[in-house]
Amino acid sequence: FKNAEYRLSLSRSLEGVPALPPGDFDTVEDLYTPPEVSGQVTVNVMGEDVSIDADAYMAELREEVSTLRRELDTVEKQRREAAQSDLLAYVRSLPEQQMAALTSEITDDVLDGMKKLVYSIMKGMGTSTVETETLLQQSGSAMAQLCMWQLAIGYNLRELEVRDQLQKQLGAGEADDAGDDGGGEA
Repeated sequence: FKNAEYRLSLSRSLEGVPALPPGDFDTVEDLYTPPEVSGQVTVNVMGEDVSIDADAYMAELREEVSTLRRELDTVEKQRREAAQSDLLAYVRSLPEQQMAALTSEITDDVLDGMKKLVYSIMKGMGTSTVETETLLQQSGSAMAQLCMWQLAIGYNLRELEVRDQLQKQLGAGEADDAGDDGGGEA
């Protein structure tokens, strides 16, 4: 709900702002024009001082930075794709603060409902007793499916909970408005 309010206020504040003109830029580097460099640079290579043209040296350094950025982008993209393709790995990769933020506003009733769901699914997987230290061996796809159900049910329960809270707030606001019909104390 807070996210929706934020987006709405952001879009309202940007209503009069003109859009950026279209450009033919593929990367941020395309927007940057390096300064002119001239002269010689002395570089110590394995104990020996070597003079190099400064412009050529800067071009070489820029190319090396560009290559490293491309490699970093490739590695980050592979990590994101792996995390997205494996729900269990994604959940494991979440930082502790983000995990705490996911459950911070959930009431005990919703958490209890989610635990009951997991309990019943684990019983359905053939476990006769399910306790906190029960070890269950299942395929990765079965555990991913369990995580998916947990996410979907948890999201829907939380959405129902927020809707109920909003209805109560709106109902309380209407009751307050009905009580303020101008017949108050003077």
